[in-house]
Amino acid sequence: MLDTLQRQLNKALFAQEERRAWLLIDAMHRDVRDCLRGAEISDDDIHLVALARDDIPEERSPHLVAIDARTVERLRASLAAALNEQGDPDAEKAHGFAVGGWLVSATPVHVLARHLSLCMKPRLADVGRKYFRWADRRVLEWMWPALEDKEKSALLGPIEQWWTLDRCGALIEHRAPTISPDHLPWQLSAATWRHGQDCELVQALLRGWQYFHPQLPADYLERARQAVRAVRTLGLVEPAEIVLVATYVLQVHPCLCEHPLLRQAVHAAETQSRPLIEVLADIPDPDGWNRMRDELNQAVVATA
Repeated sequence: MLDTLQRQLNKALFAQEERRAWLLIDAMHRDVRDCLRGAEISDDDIHLVALARDDIPEERSPHLVAIDARTVERLRASLAAALNEQGDPDAEKAHGFAVGGWLVSATPVHVLARHLSLCMKPRLADVGRKYFRWADRRVLEWMWPALEDKEKSALLGPIEQWWTLDRCGALIEHRAPTISPDHLPWQLSAATWRHGQDCELVQALLRGWQYFHPQLPADYLERARQAVRAVRTLGLVEPAEIVLVATYVLQVHPCLCEHPLLRQAVHAAETQSRPLIEVLADIPDPDGWNRMRDELNQAVVATA
């Protein structure tokens, strides 16, 4: 897989000499060089994406690392690091993802770094300026489908291509529509911000899913989104409870939240002031869950 990914990125990143390729690193929990073990990197090839925040020192801020056809060992090391970090849910929970992706741009690096810095510090109505971790590739993956065309163009700005690695080990290209951004610095609409607030919850759900299904289906992100949306119809608001029930949805049936037995369990937890995880544990495993799955499947067939 590593060789195939490297060939794909080599072709995409180094096709035109006038463009430069950059590796974006989220150094919040890992040093830049620690992410690229075995690759030689000079200080001149590492560029800070300055955040100007007192709570995030420069060494923990995002960085851009130059990559080109002569430094393919950096590309290979970054791909290996990306595969490794997303293959261990426990390590991901503790450290997140450091390899933010591979960027192609014809603009000078100081312009690129400033653009990314502005995008990572959006001003939100009634909230103020926040740090938005676009350097963590999970954030871009979650946010991209929810962005309007003008938001995608404003986000990418001088970036012609932004490649990331998804949880199935596939390279995903993000390219801006042919629309000029109508405003910079980057702004987030209220709807986009609300969507972003679910990112951490969805990532927790995906990690849990990987424990019992290490090879996720290609549509894992959409299925996770639908599971969270279904669970919210039960009136649950605590993230841990949403993730718990959504995990059952992914394991048992997409319509699990419509089954009377599950709805009764949620109601019992509320009225009896019992932890939801204990109430769900009272459902016989696997017989009770299998029965609900069979009944939901029969209901689908009956209404088809």
